[in-house]
Amino acid sequence: MVGGAAKWLAALFAAIVGYSLPGFYVDHERALRQKAIRKRACRTRWICLPSASRRAADSDQAILEGGADETDIAHPLLARELKLVTTEIRAGKPRL
Repeated sequence: MVGGAAKWLAALFAAIVGYSLPGFYVDHERALRQKAIRKRACRTRWICLPSASRRAADSDQAILEGGADETDIAHPLLARELKLVTTEIRAGKPRL
């Protein structure tokens, strides 16, 4: 009986670790990505916004599309994030 209880306890521990570990990993990677974006975004985004807003009527779409296109070479990580947000908005995800 003792060996069976130890196996159940080990399985329970493995299940808890397997359930929570991916969340910790994703949170850590998200924090690293946000830090990388914030590190260089301040300089880049103010260059992109004026010309982007002249090209499109909707200001949100202009910022997202123009910002992603113009930022692609200077800051690919930020451009990829802006393209992802644009895709989510087009798919109907609320902007909240």
